[in-house]
Amino acid sequence: MKKRWSFPTIVLAVIVIFVLAMIAAGLILSALHLMFRQWVITAAVVFVIAALVVILFYYVLRIKPTWLKAAVLVLAAAAVVFAAPRVGALLSFGRAPEYRLERDGKNYIAYVGAYMEKYTVVRYYDEVNFLVSGNRVVMEDYYGVGLFDPYVQTDRELIRTTWYDKDGSILKTVNYK
Repeated sequence: MKKRWSFPTIVLAVIVIFVLAMIAAGLILSALHLMFRQWVITAAVVFVIAALVVILFYYVLRIKPTWLKAAVLVLAAAAVVFAAPRVGALLSFGRAPEYRLERDGKNYIAYVGAYMEKYTVVRYYDEVNFLVSGNRVVMEDYYGVGLFDPYVQTDRELIRTTWYDKDGSILKTVNYK
């Protein structure tokens, strides 16, 4: 008799294939001087975590004694509820706010580096499509000391803009102060 794969095995296989595909796609994109946009990476992480939670609850629901199943289900639910804000915080600290905007007649993806650094810098990358952007910094705006988002807090003045070529060398720098 042919052995059937169990539900958790199938879900785990899907997770492994998905993660390997994302890594391979990331390597290919990197070789082409491209990268996934942050929302794609965040969605992938959320998908993997949700699939692992599904496997956890599958095993919990298979426990035979009703009292033990209820106790483990409550503990598992409490663990998920306890872990969710912490995982969310980790995901948010690893991200920089992302904006799609037009500047100098060209579309860019801008990432605000203000939360993990002591100063605020906006780095601009070429926009390719809704999934992918260039991985080389094209332009960089420096706002000085302070942790803020210049697209939310618009009262801050721009100090310096630097343009880069395809090799990352400085083409031009304009100081505004």
